[in-house]
Amino acid sequence: MTNEPDPFVALLNIANAAYPDRWLELMYDPRTGEILPDAEDQGDSLGLFILRELTDTFDQNAGSDRQLLTAANAIIKATMDLLTVSNALTQAGLESLRRKLKEVTDEPSRLPNQP
Repeated sequence: MTNEPDPFVALLNIANAAYPDRWLELMYDPRTGEILPDAEDQGDSLGLFILRELTDTFDQNAGSDRQLLTAANAIIKATMDLLTVSNALTQAGLESLRRKLKEVTDEPSRLPNQP
C-alpha cells in the first residue's frame, strides 16, 4: 500500500497551499477530495468556484502532468474571464463618473455672483 495521496486530492492540496489562508481545505474532504455538503456555508464563493473547476476538469485516466496542465489552463481561463468582467465594470464606472463630471462642469455656477 502506498502513502502517496490520491492524484485528485494531491491536485486540491496544491491549490489549497496556494490559496490565501488555506481556506480551500475547509470545503473538501482531505481523503477523497469530495466537496463537502456545507462548503457553500463557508462564505468563500471564489474558493468553491476553484474547487468546482478542478473537480469538473479532472480526468482520473490522465497522467499527473496532464492533470496539472489541464487544471492550470482551467484556472487561467477563469482568470481571463474575471479580468474581462472586471474591466467592463471599471469602464462602466469611469463612464458614469465622466457623465457626472460633465453635468457638473456644464451647469452654470450655483454660487451667487461675487463682486
